[in-house]
Amino acid sequence: MSLTPVQVEEKLSFIGDSLTHISKLYSHCNLSSVSWDQNKTESFLITMDRQATEINSCVRANKQTAMQRDGQADTQTHMKLAHYYKKLLRSTVLRMVRPHPSTAVVVLLLLLLLLPLLLLVLLLLVVVLLLLLLLLVLLLLVVVLLYILLLLLLLLLLLLLLLLLLLLLLLLLLLLTVLSVLPVNQTATCYLY
Repeated sequence: MSLTPVQVEEKLSFIGDSLTHISKLYSHCNLSSVSWDQNKTESFLITMDRQATEINSCVRANKQTAMQRDGQADTQTHMKLAHYYKKLLRSTVLRMVRPHPSTAVVVLLLLLLLLPLLLLVLLLLVVVLLLLLLLLVLLLLVVVLLYILLLLLLLLLLLLLLLLLLLLLLLLLLLLTVLSVLPVNQTATCYLY
């Protein structure tokens, strides 16, 4: 069974498009997480890209004449192939990349359950901070009261010193009064004894 040139062209076009779509599938993957040999995988991808480019360049040259000759049949095959690989991309690679919608629901439920707990912790922190502030104010009041008490003690000491000075002055006045009342002779005789 031999193929006609048109059939060969269609098969080459199909192979080139398939290689291009497979290469796109690999470009969406995170290849660092696979257990394959990275060098062999990279070599495979380079070879596949090169083959897809070479086949598509051969087919592209003859595609213009084939489109004029065959019309819609070739276009429908390409559209079906593109749709198949898009569906394959969504069902495999993109599902691994994007989280499942139920994961978002679980995270949302966890946040909703943890929100009251977080608010309670925040409220407790505010209460603790207010208590610490109150304690600080009380300590400040104690310091102020001690300062006032110290000032009162100093004032009392000063008053006692003034009272003592006043008593000394009164004694001095009394002595001067007594000395001024005594006659001068008696003062001299007192000193003689």
